[in-house]
Amino acid sequence: MENTYVICAKRDHRLRSCKPNPITLQTEKDLALPNPDYLRIHAVCCKVAHLSGAAEHMDKVLEGLEYMRVLSEDGSSAHILSFALQPFSQEIGAEARG
Repeated sequence: MENTYVICAKRDHRLRSCKPNPITLQTEKDLALPNPDYLRIHAVCCKVAHLSGAAEHMDKVLEGLEYMRVLSEDGSSAHILSFALQPFSQEIGAEARG
């Protein structure tokens, strides 16, 4: 079926909040659905990240964001702050360009 995908994760507990597989993407308005080629590229990037060990590092960073209440005084948690602020830097850049 078109626009139907199977969601998978390295650890099953990450899928608890997802709807049952497979899922079919649809819209009630006249909006474009995600390009299937981009979703395939994203899936391949995730597999490469997992195989290279980068996914495990990202899990640790995300876990740090979830449980960290304050940053360390010695600066060792700077990467977590940088990661947390990254989405906002794109918004600010778009606003500045006007």
